Amino acid sequence: MAHPELPQGELLRRAIHWVSERRAVPGASPLFQLIEEAGRHWDLSPKDCDFLIHFFTQTDEK
Repeated sequence: MAHPELPQGELLRRAIHWVSERRAVPGASPLFQLIEEAGRHWDLSPKDCDFLIHFFTQTDEK
């Protein structure tokens, strides 16, 4: 599902929000699975998915 009308930064913001919402649900899928799903849903590049992994793992460590 491509979103060409949205700037790339907006896609990442929406993906972060999407993953965050799903992580908050009891029994949620593992983080890496959610990121993979977000990548498909928001048509993110592998670099963008790597950013999401780094973002969430750094956030979890704090």
